[in-house]
Amino acid sequence: MKKIFFIPILFLIFSCSSNDDSEAQNEVTILGSWIGVDSYLDGESMGQPNNDRVEFFSDNRVEFTYDDITEYGEFVINDDILTITWESAETGLETYILEINELTETTLEWETDLGSEGILIGTFRR
Repeated sequence: MKKIFFIPILFLIFSCSSNDDSEAQNEVTILGSWIGVDSYLDGESMGQPNNDRVEFFSDNRVEFTYDDITEYGEFVINDDILTITWESAETGLETYILEINELTETTLEWETDLGSEGILIGTFRR
């Protein structure tokens, strides 16, 4: 009788532990290369970005290319806040703080407050 009771308990234990592993494997990551597809400034379309590309690396490095210019920096993500510190930025523009609105396997959308210029929303695809 004890063996019959013990077998279902083992089944439940191993079933539960494998669900935790699959959830961790399905976690979406920002790492990789993203191509700019849309940008809005205060709700007005800025059109499709011209050759904008951002790439996030596993060592927390980031590379952003736009208009044949490439900038390099480091990034940190806390909850839905992405902070990028650029290596060679003008004074006052070294740190870029973005709120991640959407992050899926294929879409990255962020927004940032540009002060008097307004709120910029950028959408990228893999």
